[in-house]
Amino acid sequence: MADLRRTLPRHPHPTPPEARPILRALAADYPGALRELDSLPTEEIDRRVEALLAPAEPPWVAAMADYHDLLRLGIAIRMQGLPDAVAASPVVGLDDVALARLAHPKRRLLSVVMSLLVQRHQSTVEALRAQILPPRPERI
Repeated sequence: MADLRRTLPRHPHPTPPEARPILRALAADYPGALRELDSLPTEEIDRRVEALLAPAEPPWVAAMADYHDLLRLGIAIRMQGLPDAVAASPVVGLDDVALARLAHPKRRLLSVVMSLLVQRHQSTVEALRAQILPPRPERI
């Protein structure tokens, strides 16, 4: 991801056409990653890569993995329907209420995902946002 970040122009410059298939694949595999790519400084991406190479798993890794998995599941439910999406998902431990919230969010899907992460990781929205969601870039 750090190498990709280095090759892309920063906002507000348009994404080169040759990069679009790579970005689409990244977004399909890791929903929410384009926001990270767009928002995080390259130095922070490098820091996270270094942390992943350390012997001990950084505390944010499990929450980040669940974040991407839950977003992917929520999107898949909308595209494929609940039974097919759940059968193909690596996400475990969701009860019927959580699945219904993902299938029919009363708010944005990201809000539902964050509330499920709070429950799964016994944390707060603020703490999880600080760990996994970069601040939105300033728009010109």
